[in-house]
Amino acid sequence: MKKFKFIIAMVLVLTFSMPVASSANNEERLDPNEIRELQSQILDLVVNEKEETVNDLPLYQKYQDFFKSNPDLEEDYINNLDAKKWEESKIIDRIKVNESKLVTLFEDGSFSVLENALTSEDGTLIEALPTMSARGVIQDTGEQTYTGKIGETFKNDARHDIWGPYKIGELHLVTNYSINSGSARITSTTITGTRAIFPAAVSGSSSIPINNARIVESLGEYNFAGTCPGGWGTCTGRYHDISTKINIKYADNGVITFTVRSIVSN
Repeated sequence: MKKFKFIIAMVLVLTFSMPVASSANNEERLDPNEIRELQSQILDLVVNEKEETVNDLPLYQKYQDFFKSNPDLEEDYINNLDAKKWEESKIIDRIKVNESKLVTLFEDGSFSVLENALTSEDGTLIEALPTMSARGVIQDTGEQTYTGKIGETFKNDARHDIWGPYKIGELHLVTNYSINSGSARITSTTITGTRAIFPAAVSGSSSIPINNARIVESLGEYNFAGTCPGGWGTCTGRYHDISTKINIKYADNGVITFTVRSIVSN
């Protein structure tokens, strides 16, 4: 009997000495109002072409630290961003930054940026003529108009950025080509610069569906995925395409007018 009483006493001691699990949920620390404010601040910097200063935002630093300590919450939040699953999300605004850059803003405050950067053979950035408008199609730069000489070569970098509380990915389609009076010729394509920030992951490839014609086309195909909880493999994969079309419009006294248009689709 004494032995039995001793066992009961030990059980009671162990029971009352065990730590009580906290009922507080870590998710309460993920303040949705703060996240939206952070994304709004980032949007303002990107629209004003001050992306390089995003890291200086106090809220950016706060949530970088928070996500390091709460990777499961980060995975869940990033995987469900409207900008990441844009084909099924509500758009609340489209912002034309310049003749080559469009921003699409979604309901949860995340946003995407589609930009065409055209450079000459020596690497000089070429500005498009003022013909582009914010189009009804969500991820479409519209036709951007340029001029060049017969035989001149160019490089176009079509870039699609996806933003939440930080930039979670960049998709690039780089197209190298030359122009002539009646046709264009794509010499090479690549997805150089394409990257994703953990917990996102991306893979892809590029090709040339149409070449040596008045209208030529390059294509980038990407699988943009998120990391499953716990880091086991990848999940929520979403396939995106970027197509770039170069269209030779006309030639006049050796000067060729042509357009470049890039579209993101799924």
